[in-house]
Amino acid sequence: MKHGTSLANTPAMAQQDALHVSLFVEDELLRKGLQKQLSELAIVRLAHSCATLAELSRVLSQGRTDVLVVSGSRTAALRACLSGRSGPTPRVLVLLDESQLTSTTAVNALPADGFLLREEVTEQTLDRALAQLARNEMPMPLRLGRRLVDSLQETGRGRFPLSPLTERERETLMHLTEGLSNKQIARQLGISDHGVKRLVGNILLKLGTPNRTAAAVFALEAGLLTDPPSGAAAARGERR
Repeated sequence: MKHGTSLANTPAMAQQDALHVSLFVEDELLRKGLQKQLSELAIVRLAHSCATLAELSRVLSQGRTDVLVVSGSRTAALRACLSGRSGPTPRVLVLLDESQLTSTTAVNALPADGFLLREEVTEQTLDRALAQLARNEMPMPLRLGRRLVDSLQETGRGRFPLSPLTERERETLMHLTEGLSNKQIARQLGISDHGVKRLVGNILLKLGTPNRTAAAVFALEAGLLTDPPSGAAAARGERR
């Protein structure tokens, strides 16, 4: 199959629930294997294969990609590609090599909404990860999750994040402790709903917590937040 071609499926699920998936993987054998696996999944309506940054930019400019599957070695190029774009940003599923699990700090820095280990990619794991992303959840290999927990325990019994939260992540975390929804947080921060989802995903990964409620509890118990972000009081008033 030529680069940039599409794979059309006959999805078993409702058409509106199926995803448009784009691949940005440098290894040709892996890319072709992923193409074949995606073509078998009912959750995938259409898949695009991109071997170069130019192809990826062209596909993303169409604004139809729901999920972008990218190898860990191409995340720097991906970050450059996404930084100058306007409009909806696809959810990013990063394929990690075993060697990349050794640095949780490096993993934290990746522009990802979810992770899969390259060695564990099958139709089943792909299907499960895509379904989690569709539900705005963060797929994460068990071994990576354990490493994150171990790192938390090594850095003061889990009282501090694996790497510092950005100011925007701190604002988002404060709003999580206020019980705001993603839509309310997006309105407070002046960003898109998906931008909030990405921030929440980063927070969960850095804190090593499984969900937003656990992240809020962790933040309050660990004293991670001192001064609330501007707009928190207004948000409280809005919910009354």
